[in-house]
Amino acid sequence: MPNPPQHLPQFVHDLFNSLGRPLYALSFAFIIAGPLTGRSKFLKFVLGSDGYSSWAKITFMVYLIHGLIFPLYEAQARQSNVATFISFFMIIVAC
Repeated sequence: MPNPPQHLPQFVHDLFNSLGRPLYALSFAFIIAGPLTGRSKFLKFVLGSDGYSSWAKITFMVYLIHGLIFPLYEAQARQSNVATFISFFMIIVAC
């Protein structure tokens, strides 16, 4: 672990190192506990809205497509026939 910056006292670093991860885990647990138990009306409203549903579909589509676009771009950048064939084959298999 790197040495902490010298402008903060050592006890501040010790406090952060001892409580940082448990507090993060506890706060994350509180965030997901509501939806898991069915008691979070606000998160149900936000995540169940039409706007979020559309946004989720678009981001998932981009997630699926980027795996096809990046190999094609790399193949064109390298001018490689083998990489172009493999990328073309990936597109055919994906469709």
